[in-house]
Amino acid sequence: MSKIIYLDQNKWIDIARAFYGREDGEKYHPVLEKLQEKVNLGDIIVPISAVHIIETARNGHKDRRERLANFIAELSKSYGILPYISVRQQEIENSILLKLGKTPKHNIGEIAINRGVAHMLGMELPKNVFSADYEKFLIKVNQLEKFVATMMIDFISRELVNELKQEDIDSIVDYEKSRQLKNEELSKEMRLRVAIMEMAYDRLFPVIIEQLKKMGIDPKPFADSFKDIEDWKGFFFSMPTMDIWINLHVLRDSDKGKAVHRNDTNDMAFLSIAVPYCDIVVTEKYWAHHLISNGYDKKYNTTILTDLTELTDLIK
Repeated sequence: MSKIIYLDQNKWIDIARAFYGREDGEKYHPVLEKLQEKVNLGDIIVPISAVHIIETARNGHKDRRERLANFIAELSKSYGILPYISVRQQEIENSILLKLGKTPKHNIGEIAINRGVAHMLGMELPKNVFSADYEKFLIKVNQLEKFVATMMIDFISRELVNELKQEDIDSIVDYEKSRQLKNEELSKEMRLRVAIMEMAYDRLFPVIIEQLKKMGIDPKPFADSFKDIEDWKGFFFSMPTMDIWINLHVLRDSDKGKAVHRNDTNDMAFLSIAVPYCDIVVTEKYWAHHLISNGYDKKYNTTILTDLTELTDLIK
């Protein structure tokens, strides 16, 4: 079975510097060579996420964007990791079964990683844009990586990139006000409960109710079986992506010394699926500290690193 290694965007940039022979990438040459060897043997998969596509497309320097896109597409072999929302239904069904004392049905680790554009984006693309048959053809003629690179280079307009950046800036201003109010008025435990309630009412309860009905379970007796808030917390945190997503939000929001950054939401979104369903995650120090200090590496049996050079000894 292939080992799955998730690199955040900054780590892709670091190792790409080694690939293109830059002086500041020299120290990453050993890990680059080892990754290339193991990827070509099929021993390792380094998947692309939708965040990698968006962040690469956001690079305003066309030459840099092209170089990075081509490298990411080549090393990943066009394997993708689903957005966390794409495994929500399966996680909910597993958690319902656990609550009922039954064995979970889905092996989500096998679902989360696969080859193809639709898998990276977590959606079935319109047939007039990109059909499954065309994707199979590209794989057959060894052109899928070229297509993926082109998608990162040219498929998102510069106008849209600028609009997204401005939306991020505007939303951060409003979010900082809300975060400050929560920190002043609520304890950490209350902030955690609020985060669960916001996620549950806005996004999870409709899906949970629908899933219960599909399984032939009456939602009301199921809900009545929960004794208290701790019981509900246990249920939501038995969904790995929700466990990571909600807790990282609360940890980040409780950190008064860290201003909210426009990339935070993207980082948390893909750490939510990468940590439970990848073997190794290489991310920035801030997130690694929170994940390790709160025991998520041990909980999900995932190695969490901040330094790419440490990979060399792990992938011999």
